[in-house]
Amino acid sequence: MQEAPAPTGHAATPSIPAPAIAFPEIDMVPGAGSTPSAVIGLARNDSSAAVQNVDVSIDLLDTSGAPIGTAAARLLLSHLQPGATSPFVASIPPGIDPAGARPRLSAFEFSARTQLDVAVEVVSAALAADEGTEVLGLVRSRGEQPAMVEDVILTWRAADGTLAGAARADLPASVLQAGASLPWIAGPVDAAPQMVFEAFVSAAPAKPPFGARLEMASGPSWWLTAQNRGFASGAIRNPGPAAVLPEVAVSLTAQGELVGLEILRSSVPLTPGESLVFTAETFASLEDRLRRLGVGMQDVAPQVVLGWTEPERPSSSPVSLPVAVRQFEVIGSRLFLSGAITHPGTEPLASLMVYVTLRSTSGEPQTARWLPLAPPAPGERIDFAIDLPLPKGVDPAMSEYDLRALGLPIAP
Repeated sequence: MQEAPAPTGHAATPSIPAPAIAFPEIDMVPGAGSTPSAVIGLARNDSSAAVQNVDVSIDLLDTSGAPIGTAAARLLLSHLQPGATSPFVASIPPGIDPAGARPRLSAFEFSARTQLDVAVEVVSAALAADEGTEVLGLVRSRGEQPAMVEDVILTWRAADGTLAGAARADLPASVLQAGASLPWIAGPVDAAPQMVFEAFVSAAPAKPPFGARLEMASGPSWWLTAQNRGFASGAIRNPGPAAVLPEVAVSLTAQGELVGLEILRSSVPLTPGESLVFTAETFASLEDRLRRLGVGMQDVAPQVVLGWTEPERPSSSPVSLPVAVRQFEVIGSRLFLSGAITHPGTEPLASLMVYVTLRSTSGEPQTARWLPLAPPAPGERIDFAIDLPLPKGVDPAMSEYDLRALGLPIAP
């Protein structure tokens, strides 16, 4: 369940009238195992002003309505436009078993942000391969101004209609162009696929430049392994002029429906002119979704949305670290590599990425893996192990592979 960070907003004072924040719903969710009991509710901005960083104080009540404790939460949407609603979640302190709760506004900031016409929808929920439910959806722009989506929050309800949980969804850091959409994913969450799900969104006007900072160099291609498991591969390129931290969101569709999403991120910048091969194969609920649609893995089509973020250390350039390979072995339809990475320099590293790429002799990307690792200290060595899927009929002995370890120095 998604819980808010510690409240830090500015308290309302007599000289700063508080906005009208209504609380149409508030429910108690019992704890389970190490998860504490929680209060989950909805807050609606009934004022004519946009607000941000809204904090809520919650009185916990006994059966007679008398306070027996307090809890605090921040609205899960960072910005709340007039008329908009945001979920909030607060843990109940141990030893307290309230019969009810009474929320009130405790702190807020006014926002001068322009209201954007952005809508969010839940496409479908399905069982994940490991446990829980994976929920997919779309954020759509219905206006004419490019936007950056800040938050997508998912809630679900129990059989009696009460709020049962909330989670933050993941989506690519890409500009939402006018009239376009972006996919998002939440979970696996502790909810059944037949539950009622609802999503909430906040977005900010995009800052120029609005165009792409990355481009596709090839693909995406959809491959099947000998075990009929599917994965997507392709290559991206940074056309310049500055280094960026790349994100590759690979979405899957079947019969026109969104059936999978994986977002790959690198903690090492992709420098101008450089290319990077990617593979996406972690689609936890794909089999359940295809079974429901009555189609097979061969009927899946991949699409890519490219996102990027600015490096925190723009002046630092990635450095290549020596790699010693100890194992190169094919087991079933997977290639296993292991070895050691040495840091011969004197400067500590902020992050480390290992990139493995397999290409055909004609240069077509076949499979790849991005592996983030904790970097070794200067003069030290760390071991690594990595595996990646192989397309059906591909013999790695007849392919070309590239293995690189790139570290990002800590800027002074």
